[in-house]
Amino acid sequence: MHITWLIEMTRHKMRRIVKLNDWQKLRVSLLGTWKTKRLESLSRLQCWLGNIANTTDRHLIIIHNYITALYRGGLKFNQLAAWHALIINEMVRRNLCKIK
Repeated sequence: MHITWLIEMTRHKMRRIVKLNDWQKLRVSLLGTWKTKRLESLSRLQCWLGNIANTTDRHLIIIHNYITALYRGGLKFNQLAAWHALIINEMVRRNLCKIK
């Protein structure tokens, strides 16, 4: 699956998007936890995001970007993949991206 952004998404813009203090605190607190506490780490991400349908575009983009980085690092498990699919579907619904 390949995602194409329908909004302007540059590295510079992504750096601005992820600068939320509460996100940075969570991100740092999750370092080193994924291999031993996968479900707990996922639960903390889900709690931060809240209801997918009611969250902000910015929060969806942050979580999608983070999960993509986890995948690149070799971490992928069924619960994470299923949740990521829900996030991508919501992003498509909001016209933030499309799937090829």
